[in-house]
Amino acid sequence: MWVTKDAPFLYIKRGVYYFSRRIPEDLKGHHKSPRIAISLRTKSKKVARGGAIGLAAKLDQVWLTLRRKISENPLRRFLHRHSPCEIAAVSEGITFTEAKELHVGTKKEAGPPASPRRPSAAPGI
Repeated sequence: MWVTKDAPFLYIKRGVYYFSRRIPEDLKGHHKSPRIAISLRTKSKKVARGGAIGLAAKLDQVWLTLRRKISENPLRRFLHRHSPCEIAAVSEGITFTEAKELHVGTKKEAGPPASPRRPSAAPGI
């Protein structure tokens, strides 16, 4: 295994680049393993570097969101206990499953799509 110095999350195994990143200590309980390792399926350093940068950014965003969900509200000390604002801050919106059910339900209510019509000629042509 050879680790590249200019892209710290990359390593090469049998000529193929891999992305590898250690799970932060505070989030280890939320992951199955202590490290994430993904094949980038390329032998090109340039392509691998771009893929690693994108994966690192996405992973940082996921970890930030997870930390925000598990950490306490920083303004909590200024609120009354169990205030409506605190309860509202916990709910962030609709889940993917709820959105999917809503979408499928509206499609069923609308019925089958109408047959496509030919566009009519513009007046005066």
